[in-house]
Amino acid sequence: MSSQGLVGSEKGSPLRLAAMIVCPPPIFLAASIEKDFWAHQTLRLRHFSRSFPPGKAPDAYYRYLGGAIDKEALYAAFPDDACRADQAALHITLGPENRDLACRIIADCLTSARFWVLVGGPPCQAYSIAGRSRMNE
Repeated sequence: MSSQGLVGSEKGSPLRLAAMIVCPPPIFLAASIEKDFWAHQTLRLRHFSRSFPPGKAPDAYYRYLGGAIDKEALYAAFPDDACRADQAALHITLGPENRDLACRIIADCLTSARFWVLVGGPPCQAYSIAGRSRMNE
């Protein structure tokens, strides 16, 4: 495409067009499933923090990270964002007993998705335990 085509574009400036090509839209995480309580709490906080634009987290988030306020105060200050985080970060164990629940969660998340990716892997706890056992050798 010639530079004339970009400059004369009715759809936007050359800078806007370049940004559209170089910067894809952010990835939306519909759900995270975790069996470990503490790992779930981390996922919940990450989902909460991602509800704000990059670099625009509220001061209360940083006060929480610094220990000036507790998690309940943080979530109480932003109840809608905390509710979305609770709906996205799920504390369940995958296995035969929760198969139908997991399938329903995934199906619900994908109902309006045009493009999607399902990512899974071994739990982080397995690596943590293996790492600790190697340190003892």
